[in-house]
Amino acid sequence: MRRSLLRFSSLPLRSLSWLVLASTACSRSTKTDPGVPDAPTPGIQVSVEAAIQRNGWGENLGRCEIKVAFTRPGDTDGMMEGSGQLWDPLALPEADQDCAVTIRDPVAMQAALDAQDPPDDNWVLEGQVYVGSSVSLEGTAHTLQLDAAYNDDGAYTGYQMSGCSEATFPFSEVFALVVPEGSPDDDIAPFRVENALATGPEIALVGLGALDHVETSTAQQGVDFPIAWAFDGTVPALDEPVDHSVWLTVKNNQTDGVQEFEGVICLADPDDGSMPTSFVLPGDTLAELTPDENGDGALGLGLQLDSVTEGPDVTAPWGERIRVESRVSIDGTGSLAP
Repeated sequence: MRRSLLRFSSLPLRSLSWLVLASTACSRSTKTDPGVPDAPTPGIQVSVEAAIQRNGWGENLGRCEIKVAFTRPGDTDGMMEGSGQLWDPLALPEADQDCAVTIRDPVAMQAALDAQDPPDDNWVLEGQVYVGSSVSLEGTAHTLQLDAAYNDDGAYTGYQMSGCSEATFPFSEVFALVVPEGSPDDDIAPFRVENALATGPEIALVGLGALDHVETSTAQQGVDFPIAWAFDGTVPALDEPVDHSVWLTVKNNQTDGVQEFEGVICLADPDDGSMPTSFVLPGDTLAELTPDENGDGALGLGLQLDSVTEGPDVTAPWGERIRVESRVSIDGTGSLAP
């Protein structure tokens, strides 16, 4: 199993959020409509993203997006690389049920921020190739229309579903990607790819700091901090492999200063490959972080749980692998006591 970091947001608005992409090296298989010729355009990247994130321990909707992007060779879709990073991303754990700690110098971080404009938001999936007024994702229970989207400057950015919400987000579903028009300029004929996106199940916190309740919690240096959650639904089962993983991050933020000057990322997955429903942040790991010594809120601890589903591994008609990310996230704030 191959898992890699996606990106981290450096903006204050989303300073408590993290994004991780889990990926699997799987056998490739593509199913397209019979009679539709393969487009003779190598290198154009197709990317599909479905993400929903709740803040306040799941009480408030912070982000809901379903997007498709078509990107020319040499350009980025923003899914993997991100933008505006002034320092290396937080370290990733090397094994299941493990954590990795990153410690940064907040003085150096502030100096880097003062030396240039704030970094751009890297929560974006964008493409440059226009393939018609809309594309669709046809699922087992829903058909989603994604219309061509434009930024504030009127520039085309790809395809996005309008009205994304907790009520409309399609948990635990498999979708075909349908492009009814195509792009003559890029030799892309209309096409359909089956099983282009598999979304994961709904997730809810059921225990934070104690395994029987959820509240804005205070962790303590050197003391284990348990977290428990429950899934509503399952990861779709297909002939091709679908990968699922659960990640947990903790970020130490200065309330009136730099964000994520310290951080922990843990991979909650057990060795047997089952879906985890709890994890204990080790006390010795929390002991490496700086506590809010005076309890005055000068430091705030951000915690986020991400359930990530990727796969199956399919290709566009011209042979390029379709990049897919589906993520269900919950985050909140607390503090670290000495």
